[in-house]
Amino acid sequence: AYREATRVAMRQSIARLQQVSSRAVDRLNHLLDHGTPAVQLGAARTILEFAVKAVEIEDLAARIAALEERDVQS
Repeated sequence: AYREATRVAMRQSIARLQQVSSRAVDRLNHLLDHGTPAVQLGAARTILEFAVKAVEIEDLAARIAALEERDVQS
């Protein structure tokens, strides 16, 4: 019961993060254009780090799906 309650709470937290993530991206974009040079650098670095992570996650998901499909066919 505890694990299930923890999973439910985590799913709710993830949903909330997804709802506000576009605002966070908007803020980073604004800082990229209007911040001090140090703030612009931080925003640029953050954007690039998240972009790289997103590509890595997509690649891993595709690899997992291919492995699962191969296992199903075996």
